[in-house]
Amino acid sequence: MSSRRTPQLLLLALSSALVLTACGHDNSSAPATSSPHPAATPTSAPADQPLEIDPAHTALLVMDMEQGIVSQLGSNDSAVTDIADAEQASRKAGVAVDFVTTAFAPGYPEVSAGNQAFGTIIGSGKMLEGSPETRIDSRVAPVGDEPVITKHRVGAFTSTGLDQILRAKQIDTLVLTGVATSGVILSTLRVAADLDYRVIVLSDCVADPDPEVNTVLLNKVFPTQAEVIDSARYRTALGS
Repeated sequence: MSSRRTPQLLLLALSSALVLTACGHDNSSAPATSSPHPAATPTSAPADQPLEIDPAHTALLVMDMEQGIVSQLGSNDSAVTDIADAEQASRKAGVAVDFVTTAFAPGYPEVSAGNQAFGTIIGSGKMLEGSPETRIDSRVAPVGDEPVITKHRVGAFTSTGLDQILRAKQIDTLVLTGVATSGVILSTLRVAADLDYRVIVLSDCVADPDPEVNTVLLNKVFPTQAEVIDSARYRTALGS
């Protein structure tokens, strides 16, 4: 997909009236009933090699799992169940569980009108802090004092305190989950890798409106900077 189309499609995805927040790709060619999961075979973490995870230095990131986004998955929301299972296994093993959401203050002071991806959301009334559409889906909601980081851009690290929070907990390994694969997952993975985190992507705990893009990212792009595994293997590594 051309870079010229991507910013406009990122913007469209921000609105809960459309398919997904910051998804990065047009959903017009992919029916809403198409599966959000990839027909992908993770290639970066060979199944015959043991997966080692140190819970004390690992964080599970649950990103953009807000009601206004998850509701657009319709009945194809099995990623939500898989994320919930990954959360449960993480908590049991002592892995930190952190949440990242997208929301804006009234008047959209965080958004520049010149930002091609987000500029036209100004004045739309969408994705405002405290609105029902920005609340995390109850099936994967935080427990206790698990942190929720609010972002105003696609990636989880951009203009947020996420890196500081992770460093304070001596986290060096990130396990990425959420919506969309071509949006928050891709953007967060790139920055995390550049910041020298070990990055793991759970292939069945991410979703994208474009199955082909999902597959290419999981099979071809992500393995250059991350380990791509399914949630069952992750849970096994944690002893669940």
